[in-house]
Amino acid sequence: MLSGVLVDACSREDIKKNRTLKLGSAMAAKPPFKVVIDLSLRKRPLDEFLTQLFLWVRHRRDRLHLCCNRLKIIGKPTSYSRKVLRLLQLDSVQMVEVHCAWAPSTLASCAPFLGQMRNLRKLLVSKIYVPAYTSQEEQEQLLAQLTSQFLRMDCLQKFCANAVFLLEGHLEQVLRHLKTPLKTLSITNCPLSDSDWNYLSQYPNARQLRHLELRGIKLPDFSLKPLQILLDSPATTLNILDLAACGITDSELQALFSSLIDAPSL
Repeated sequence: MLSGVLVDACSREDIKKNRTLKLGSAMAAKPPFKVVIDLSLRKRPLDEFLTQLFLWVRHRRDRLHLCCNRLKIIGKPTSYSRKVLRLLQLDSVQMVEVHCAWAPSTLASCAPFLGQMRNLRKLLVSKIYVPAYTSQEEQEQLLAQLTSQFLRMDCLQKFCANAVFLLEGHLEQVLRHLKTPLKTLSITNCPLSDSDWNYLSQYPNARQLRHLELRGIKLPDFSLKPLQILLDSPATTLNILDLAACGITDSELQALFSSLIDAPSL
């Protein structure tokens, strides 16, 4: 009714249809509801809470986003755990820890999930073994599938490798794919080659590291010169150098001592 004049009246069906359209528009404009969790995926079955949560998310994908800040994968991933990863908003993940005896092929199959974690800040990979029957060509191909995903990680600040036997002879291939300078580089209990060790001092972003951890690396097998070059650089930002369980002798430590004293940030 406008100014006492009756305008075109709507039927009950038209009113119901119009109300549905308005509600639909409102629902479409409303941002999806977010649920944020820390998640650990293990080989054992999920508990009742997580099972119900994933069912809830799966049936409401258009209105509900499942976000995860910290993701741990413990044990070899299964087809079910991959289904869980597909339910997550992977760009919400900021920390990933992988603790399991994976074969390189398993790691490569999960690599595409890592590439979707564009806001990832810390990546820890532990216990990657290379089967004796894996050829050098296969190793390089599998590693390429993983490192190619690093190019999509714009926010990665910490990279930690523990007992990653695939790393030997391929450290340069791993580090040069990292898009942004790291703040923390941790290599522990990993076999390294001479080329790996020498590359550390040549790594373009090494002087922007704040924390370098080399635990369990047999340093007497290598010349300490690359490490001295890194410490002697006036541009180094290194604050913490961890050489625990590296087998360094007193004389070798003394050779580093002058570099440690003269380093600008130490």
